[in-house]
Amino acid sequence: RPEPVERDGRRLLRWRLPLPLEPLLMGLKLDGPNWTEYHYVYVEPEESCPAEFSWRWQLEVAGNPGPVHEIPARVVTPVGGALAPVPGFDLYAQHSGALRYPSAEGRAQVLDYLAYAGIRGGLSLTYYQPEYVDIDRELNQAGFFTWAWHWDGYGGRGEADQRLVYQDGTTATGLLCPQFEAERGEPWFSDLVSLYRSRLATGLKTIIINYEPPYLNCCYCARCRSAFARFAGLDEAKVASMTPAEIRALPDNAWGRFRSEQNGRIVKNHVAALRQVASNIRVGICGPPYHPSVADSGMDIRLFEPDVAIHAPMIYTVGLPYEQMIRSTCEGTTSMVLPFLLVSDVVVGDPFPLPEDVRVNMLATALSGARGAFLWVHRGVGRAVPPSPTPEHGGDTPAGTLHLGRH
Repeated sequence: RPEPVERDGRRLLRWRLPLPLEPLLMGLKLDGPNWTEYHYVYVEPEESCPAEFSWRWQLEVAGNPGPVHEIPARVVTPVGGALAPVPGFDLYAQHSGALRYPSAEGRAQVLDYLAYAGIRGGLSLTYYQPEYVDIDRELNQAGFFTWAWHWDGYGGRGEADQRLVYQDGTTATGLLCPQFEAERGEPWFSDLVSLYRSRLATGLKTIIINYEPPYLNCCYCARCRSAFARFAGLDEAKVASMTPAEIRALPDNAWGRFRSEQNGRIVKNHVAALRQVASNIRVGICGPPYHPSVADSGMDIRLFEPDVAIHAPMIYTVGLPYEQMIRSTCEGTTSMVLPFLLVSDVVVGDPFPLPEDVRVNMLATALSGARGAFLWVHRGVGRAVPPSPTPEHGGDTPAGTLHLGRH
């Protein structure tokens, strides 16, 4: 809850906002003093608010204020109406943390703003916390489409001989052999069904799997070598004695095509696990785009079809490289394409796309035949249900304090 700290006799000029420890720790990078999360500050201007001004903010930790930063601000009068959605080209937002406003009235205002911007849906709030299910239903009733989400990259339980083996011979901690997953090994597949039962517990009808395993320079275990020999029609004993470099150097991108086939089977196993939970679930895959060079290197998203209804490739580049990848994806696949467009992400370094880059990328997306786009906005921290603990709410002493003012 904001604490007023400075007035000029007529106006409130500066506030202090206690920041609780828990959400800060959730986003703290252990390898450096950076946060990969946002805090949302909602402000409503009064009639006497200046048309243009600058926000000033600084972070105070243990009584020590940091440097002052400025954000230019402008107050505009709503013109009414909204951007008319382009038929057959829908825009969605991920993440959607701004909708975790603590009041229904505030959430309605955020929804109104999103509708004005042409945003038709966002990631389900239950992704952050299951107790947001009622708010999620409230958003759905207002016409805001939401979906479930799961990240996967060969994780799961398994024995020592079921672990992924890198090209240097080391065994990965926490990652399973892809051939083990392709063959629906246990307990991996049963665990997967249980995981998706949890993900879909609130009744969502669409899920996007962020599928990002290492997909070329692995796995070189005995199980994968044997499967590769059968795939390529080679002698198993010979393949068993080859180095990873020799395997990858075989003609016709044999190893890369084999890895694509493995990943295709694994994705279809994910869909099979999902359909054991919800037979009518619609599945999207967030991963690489389709391009012959990518398909020959271990990930051919065409092999996910028809089980996967939505290709949602991450193409985090701009200009001609982006156009080539989105066009190749649209022309080379049959399922609908809605790429993830990088819009705002504090964890992505330079070069970061400018607004003009985003507009050009979106135009290339539409002209290539895609059905819309997911706008990637990195998620924020903070909780609407229940309120974040602060001293005013009987919580612990805040880990930091945000000073917010204007001039």
